Amino acid sequence: MTAVTLGLVVLLAGCSGSDESPAKVKATATATGIQSKDACGGLSPLGSQALERVTGVKQYSQTHSSDMESLASEVSGWLKGGPTSPADFCGIKPLGVTSESAEAVVPDSEMYFVFERVAKLPPAGGEAKGSLSLPVGLQAVGTSEGADIYFRCTRSGETSNPEKTPIVRGRIQYSATSNADAYKDNVKLLQDVTHKLVVQLRCEGDAGIPER
Repeated sequence: MTAVTLGLVVLLAGCSGSDESPAKVKATATATGIQSKDACGGLSPLGSQALERVTGVKQYSQTHSSDMESLASEVSGWLKGGPTSPADFCGIKPLGVTSESAEAVVPDSEMYFVFERVAKLPPAGGEAKGSLSLPVGLQAVGTSEGADIYFRCTRSGETSNPEKTPIVRGRIQYSATSNADAYKDNVKLLQDVTHKLVVQLRCEGDAGIPER
């Protein structure tokens, strides 16, 4: 999975002669943005904890976000055979002072949540080395750069037909991390958002995406 890397460095310390102390600059930098629980339309406590562990911060700027109702409407169109362009659901960027002198904010790569319709599942056992497979949906894989969850969505009252029901892929893209628990946390985070989607689609009983 390709990492999306942002090389933007925003200088917060003023030029020489500024009366702002490093401590004051740091407080200003970390007070901006939104909390993890408010990202992407709202996360569960476990989902927000997973996001904080993966990124190492508690504050985020939300670069774009669709509401869950609009996402569900688009996915519903795929299930009925409509256009299948990927739905870019949400983008967030971790905020935090990484310089010990508190003179610069160096944002990590932006995290993207995307949903799309796919023709088939990846081959079993074909995951990249070091990835982690979890029993969520049809298939779920976490890596150091994000996660993928595949599921089918037969809505309440409809007859299940695996041969004709499209497969939906949810995915997170993020920069590689050395956090040992990030693989599982990436899946937990994506599962949280995906569960909200299948509830909106009324196929939570079929999709196999438990609530986080």
